[in-house]
Amino acid sequence: MSATEDGYEVFAVVDASAGSSTAAHEAAIIRMSQKGVAPVSTASVLSELRCDRAPSETYDAVMDIVATTWAPGDRASIM
Repeated sequence: MSATEDGYEVFAVVDASAGSSTAAHEAAIIRMSQKGVAPVSTASVLSELRCDRAPSETYDAVMDIVATTWAPGDRASIM
């Protein structure tokens, strides 16, 4: 969170981190958000990298990675 205080735009990949409990994890996300950290998912990071730096031909390959990484119910929310 000190990076936001130093003027950086900070993103926390919340599905790639954990806490000692679900409540602790959610409280940490809230605290980071209050300090200016933007919570994002791994899928959104992959999508942004793919869109910004990769040709459209890589879309299926990236989506295959995402599909094999997430639970079946989660995939619909990123497509």
